[in-house]
Amino acid sequence: MFDQLGIGHEGRSIGQAEIQVKRNPFVRRGKGGQTKNVDKCKTGEYHPAMNFWSKVRRSGKNNCWLWTGAKNKKGYGCLYIRGTQVGAHRVAWTVPKGLYVLHRCDTPGCVNPKHLYAGTQSQNIKDAVRRGRFSVNVPRGDNHNSAKLNEKLVVKIYHDPRPNKVIAAQYGVRPLAIWSVKARRTWRYVNV
Repeated sequence: MFDQLGIGHEGRSIGQAEIQVKRNPFVRRGKGGQTKNVDKCKTGEYHPAMNFWSKVRRSGKNNCWLWTGAKNKKGYGCLYIRGTQVGAHRVAWTVPKGLYVLHRCDTPGCVNPKHLYAGTQSQNIKDAVRRGRFSVNVPRGDNHNSAKLNEKLVVKIYHDPRPNKVIAAQYGVRPLAIWSVKARRTWRYVNV
C-alpha cells in the first residue's frame, strides 16, 4: 500500500529523498497560480509522504523521535491513508504483509527507524508481556472489579425460562448481559 503512495520499500525506513512523490493529488492552486501543499484533500484523506516527517519531533540520532500528530488511546501515533487508520510507526518502517513493526524502545509514540524492527505477532506479544504492556492474567468472572453477577447467579440465569428483559431487571443488568450468558458469550468457563 505504501509503495503505491510513493513512500518507501519493504523492510526499511523512508528517508527524506523518498518523500518526494511524482504526482501529487494534494496540491491546491492559490491566488496567482502558486501551489500550496495541504495535508488533507477534499475527502479528508492524509497523504503520508507529503507531511509525515514534519509531524515528528527529532532529538538526536539515537533518541526517540516522537510523533506529534494524532495518537490512539495507547499513545501510538496514527494517521489515515485512504480512509484507513494506520500506525505512524508502520509508515516510518514498512514491512511485508503479515509482519508487525516492533519497538526496541518502550515509547509507543516513537517513529525513529533505529528503534523499529520487523517481527511476527508472536514476537510482538512476547515483547509486550515482557515489558508489562500486556496482561495475560486478566481477572474473570466475579473476580473482575466491574462484575455484577457471580457464578451461582449465572447458573440460575442460564436455566431461567423468563424473558431476558425481566431477568435483567431482577439482577440490575442489561438484557444483553443476560443474552450473553445464555448464548455462552460470557461466563463460558462456568459449568451450567
